[in-house]
Amino acid sequence: MIIFMITTSSSKQEQTIPVRLPLESKSLQVKPPANQKYVAVSVDAAGQYFIENERVSFAELRSRLEQYASGLKKPVMRVRADADVHYEKVIQLVDEIRKAGLVEFTLDTRTSG
Repeated sequence: MIIFMITTSSSKQEQTIPVRLPLESKSLQVKPPANQKYVAVSVDAAGQYFIENERVSFAELRSRLEQYASGLKKPVMRVRADADVHYEKVIQLVDEIRKAGLVEFTLDTRTSG
């Protein structure tokens, strides 16, 4: 089973990667469990990949995702993609997350207004 959520980014940590998140209308946000670990995986407007604040190649991305998947408690992956990035890049990223065995991920957005 794949668990999918859309979240509105509020963490300052991920905001160091220059991505302009797509807009969504305001909605009620579900509070995650306090002990849940999240890992930000980003694609900037140029199609470059980042894990947390570190730029990684596509091959490195795959390897790092497998490392996260091998842990006892798998993190929720926070997919952060620039609004102008080609959709294919986002799908490739989500596909790699799933292939690594990480089935919980969110798609970060920003709210309008």
